[in-house]
Amino acid sequence: MNSSPFMDIGSSSRVFRTVVLLGLLAIMTATIVMLSVSAEEEDLQLGQVTYSRYDSDLDGLMDHVEVTADVINGNGTLSKIFTLEVVLSYGNTDVDLQTSGGRLDPLDSTTVTLKVGTDFNMPGGTFLVKAVLHADYLQGPIKDENETSVELYPLGEYDIDLSSNRSSADAWENTSVDFSITVSSLSNNPTDVDISLTSTLGWPYQLETNTVSLDPDEEVVLNLRVLVPHNAPPGSIETFALEAEAVRSATAFSTLSLNVRVALQEFDLGLELTSDRVFVASGETVTVTGFVTNRGNNQDNVTLIVDLPQGWTSTFDPPLLMIDRGTTLAFDMHITAPSGLQETGVFDANVTALSKGLVAEDARVLRVVFNTAELAIDMGNVTVSPETPTAGDEVTIQATIVNAGAITASGVVVALTSDIGEVARTTLDDLAPGSLGVATLKWTPPPGSHLVRVVVDPDGEIAETDEDNNQVSIIVMVSSPDLSIVPGDIAIDPSYPTESSVATIRIVITNIRQLLAGPFNVRVTVDGEDLGTREVASGLVGGDNVTLELPWTATPGRHTFKVEVDPDGDVLEEDLSNNVASRSFSVNARPQAILKASDEEIKTGDEVTLDANGSIDTDGRIRQYFFDYGDGTDSGWTFFATVNHVYADAGEYEVRLYVRDEADAQNQEPTMVTIKVTSRDGGEESSPGPVAIVALLTLAIVAFALILHRRDGEDQ
Repeated sequence: MNSSPFMDIGSSSRVFRTVVLLGLLAIMTATIVMLSVSAEEEDLQLGQVTYSRYDSDLDGLMDHVEVTADVINGNGTLSKIFTLEVVLSYGNTDVDLQTSGGRLDPLDSTTVTLKVGTDFNMPGGTFLVKAVLHADYLQGPIKDENETSVELYPLGEYDIDLSSNRSSADAWENTSVDFSITVSSLSNNPTDVDISLTSTLGWPYQLETNTVSLDPDEEVVLNLRVLVPHNAPPGSIETFALEAEAVRSATAFSTLSLNVRVALQEFDLGLELTSDRVFVASGETVTVTGFVTNRGNNQDNVTLIVDLPQGWTSTFDPPLLMIDRGTTLAFDMHITAPSGLQETGVFDANVTALSKGLVAEDARVLRVVFNTAELAIDMGNVTVSPETPTAGDEVTIQATIVNAGAITASGVVVALTSDIGEVARTTLDDLAPGSLGVATLKWTPPPGSHLVRVVVDPDGEIAETDEDNNQVSIIVMVSSPDLSIVPGDIAIDPSYPTESSVATIRIVITNIRQLLAGPFNVRVTVDGEDLGTREVASGLVGGDNVTLELPWTATPGRHTFKVEVDPDGDVLEEDLSNNVASRSFSVNARPQAILKASDEEIKTGDEVTLDANGSIDTDGRIRQYFFDYGDGTDSGWTFFATVNHVYADAGEYEVRLYVRDEADAQNQEPTMVTIKVTSRDGGEESSPGPVAIVALLTLAIVAFALILHRRDGEDQ
């Protein structure tokens, strides 16, 4: 063999080819890795999202939203599973939820349309519509979202009601009759209501309006006036048929029937006297005014009479009354006692009004008292000074006494009594008939409210025919501090605390009188156990209030808080009945989380089901669930009690479960389940990834290089 300082051509060719192949291998590997990384950077996203309101029940009010969204898979190599969730919310409440999902090929897109809307019981107003794109299923991570606000009404549910203050009426010809018509909406949406009216005889009428606009549960009262024609036949009946129809729904209507009858000819009188008692002395005349009303449907000629004992006389002015239908006329009746009448007494005189032809009458009894005094006092003639006394003040009470009788009353005694007995007395000089006397009484009352009576002739020394008007009662209020608390003055913050949290008991004490209350204590108990005492060292001025607070560590259940104001009696008050109040509050128990796994030992890539359905809330219901998978991912707060999860890597994972109830209270400590994940050995293989592809390509290139090398060896 010849040696040479240079490599032969064949050897050089083999080296060159080997270098080229290795270079191609490196380029392909880098390209595949770059493509893989680039593909993983792209993901699911929302394209154009449109929101369209529509009227599903055709009542002219929008009640649903149609959401059309483009879902795009931006990944160039991998298919993607997606779920589109559309939620309609009002305030903090989810009203409707619709979902749709599918699988998208690499760089593919699709358009999804979902509809959400209100039901019959929802209020109208501003709703939030949100489109949320999840990877995989509904519990998967959120990849994109879009939202907007819309104005919606509830699904239409319409009902109208017609009613009237009366269904029929009698009237005279050439008059009018009024009906109050109530139009009520029993609908859940606003609507106009058309009102139509027909009649049988064609009498004219006046309806306030033929169209009203009603909000839900609103009612409007309309006036319907029926005009009875001149010379309408007595006994004839006009019938009016009313119908109210909701403009938004022809099936929502109500009917009402009203009748007006022309009255038959009749006579009817009404007699009234300005007084039912008169006082007269011997030989004197007393006058009483009266009124007669023609309640019939014709003009009437009325005669007046009065029956009196022998020797008594009477006259009427005017002696006869010509009274038109529906009108009232006055008259004066003069009664004269016989001269030289010595005895004292009383009798009842019957005063009668007689209609034309004596077919109708009305009578009243007039009591005639003769030759007696008649002492009287009324509330309007009693004054108290000062009007609002305080403890220790002397109170002056002045009462005006009248003698309405026929003779003089001598030595009239006036007494003042209270709830503790008689407290003052005075005597008036003689009171002539028709004269007045003023009695002055003084008294220093104790604090509090006192029922006081001013009594004329308390010992019955003066003969009278009526003793019922000899006294009046008044209330004398002697001011003093009055500390007060009512159940509404007791509050808890928060209003619905959660167990083991610290709540604040807030108490408001008011001095409802105008006098200063000195220092006092306030004691609070809960379920009979002492919670604490607070001192109001500065006292409390009149009309003011003070707020006290005590902390309390909440325990589950319902608890009664009792507040005692000034339990030691340090403040002199006129009313102690308002010094104690109680109020009960409920405490929300925390929910208990219970978690089960379908399998606690799985392989990588296997799906495990996590079930929280066993979780309980002793005083409510579980509203949301939070699954922490232990691998750095979680479900977020979800309404679903069951979720599925896949672990990509081997290891032991502690799954933690948290739950919330309807008051957003959460379990303090999570419930845990340990999932053991082992690597998958064998089994069905998935599509080769970028690394596998690189490995296969590398093996192919190496094999190809070896073949070339062998051929080169054979060529030599």
